Amino acid sequence: MQAHPVKDDAFSMTVMGQTYTERKAAGEAVIKACMLMDDPEKIVDLGEFRGFPMQLRCDGSKFRVTMKQNLTYSAELSDDAVGNVTRINNALESLAERLDAQKARLTTLESELENAKEEADRPFPKEEELREKSARLNQLNRELSRPDKKEDEQEQEVEESPDLEDAGEPAPVVPMPAAAAGHKPSIRQAIRNYEPPAPVQSGMERTPRKEAVL
Repeated sequence: MQAHPVKDDAFSMTVMGQTYTERKAAGEAVIKACMLMDDPEKIVDLGEFRGFPMQLRCDGSKFRVTMKQNLTYSAELSDDAVGNVTRINNALESLAERLDAQKARLTTLESELENAKEEADRPFPKEEELREKSARLNQLNRELSRPDKKEDEQEQEVEESPDLEDAGEPAPVVPMPAAAAGHKPSIRQAIRNYEPPAPVQSGMERTPRKEAVL
């Protein structure tokens, strides 16, 4: 690009095979090329400017000039003939600024890479402590994953104990005497349990009395 500087007395742009040395004439030729496009999806070889080949394409309802070598640069066109030439030229002028920005970024990345290599070569200061704690953590995990012996013994005792409900026989109930249990005899219960004597036949009642008198 530096080999093709833009000056008022050294301007040159080739459009559709014809070279123009005036900005207005070159801009009008670009607009004419846009009007002659019969297929919007087709890319047209527009010409050359400052050592960059130009292509014309239709992007929806707008026309755009692209210039490509290693990278692609583009400029959106308008109805202003001189303005179109200025936009095309500005797209190339920004190349130097982009190049400087990319160089600065490359320098930063190279510095960060060197710092990362130095950090990777340094030994970890707490590597031994990390190893010990990792081993302790693994041991605790193994202990937690083991079943509890007490819980196993309790479960085993429950399994071995007979289930009275499953046997189908109720547990025998041993009556306890009231006196042994520390309770007084119930008068009501005695009345309930009382059975009257059998009736005595007539004539037999007096015989014992007579014998007693005698």
